[in-house]
Amino acid sequence: MRIFLFKIFFFCLFLSVLVSEAQTLTFGRSVNKDGQVVGAAQTFALPKNGGTVVFHLQYPPSKSLPSVSFDIYKVEGGKETFISTIKQSAEPSKTWLSKGITIYDSGMYRVYIYDEHDQLVVKSNFTVKVAAN
Repeated sequence: MRIFLFKIFFFCLFLSVLVSEAQTLTFGRSVNKDGQVVGAAQTFALPKNGGTVVFHLQYPPSKSLPSVSFDIYKVEGGKETFISTIKQSAEPSKTWLSKGITIYDSGMYRVYIYDEHDQLVVKSNFTVKVAAN
C-alpha cells in the first residue's frame, strides 16, 4: 500500500510541474503595459477593411524564449493553408510577448509558435468574422 501511495504522490507532483511549466497563447484586441490581454476572445468581428488580432504568449520564468516564430495558417475544410511566418524577439525581463497582425478574411485560423530551435511551444485556433459592408 505504501508503494502505491508513493507512486500516486510522485505522479501528482509530476503533473503539477507540467502544469506550472505550461505556456499559454491568448488572442485579443491589445495588450496593456503589464502584459494583460485586452479583449481576449477566440472569435473576432472585424470591419471589412480588416482589423488587428493580437497573439499573446505567456510562459513561465523558467522557460527562456529569446525569440519565437508565429506560423499562421487558415483552416478550411480541415486543410491548413499557410499564410505567414512572423518572428518576434522577447524582452529578457518579461515572461510574455505579443504580436499583432491584421486580418482581412473571415475564417478559422491556426497559429503555431516555435522557439528559436524550431521546437513547437504551443498552438491554438481563433475565428474571424469580417463584416459584409
